[in-house]
Amino acid sequence: FRLKLVLLKSVAHSLKILHDLRIVHGDLKPSNVLVKRTELGYTSKLIDFDSSYIAENPPPPEEIVGTINYYSPELLGYIQEAGVRPSELGVASDIFALGLIYTEFLTGAPPPFDAATYHEPATAVRHGVVLRIPRAGLDPELADLVDAMLSADPAQRPTIAQVHATLMGLRSTPEPSR
Repeated sequence: FRLKLVLLKSVAHSLKILHDLRIVHGDLKPSNVLVKRTELGYTSKLIDFDSSYIAENPPPPEEIVGTINYYSPELLGYIQEAGVRPSELGVASDIFALGLIYTEFLTGAPPPFDAATYHEPATAVRHGVVLRIPRAGLDPELADLVDAMLSADPAQRPTIAQVHATLMGLRSTPEPSR
């Protein structure tokens, strides 16, 4: 858990640098997070900024490329031209994608939803499904954080500063889930 926590913090720190500049990565997914061994342990690096944009100023929907499995509900609505305005695409879109990445990293699978019906997490959320990380073996505070990151409403998701601060406050040995 200690090693996983270091990597969670490292990714959050990298994303915080972008978000502090109001830059949306736009294509967060596991393959765009490189893990590197260092003399002090491990660190992570974010790569592939081809889809990045300034918050609330995305490219036109037809120019957006990325991996739909990690799209936020609002990004999916925007590219499907389902009434989502450019001003609704802020840094919270990355927080949703990061919540999906954290869920996979911590549990080995995406959050549970009916994949046969909805195919992608964002589609499920746009249809009213509430995504939750399986809590077995997770620190309750970490599970609550990831659940908040997966909120359908971008305004309800924590900022990356809040994500990072919460992670920094977690202990290296998880408390068992209740």
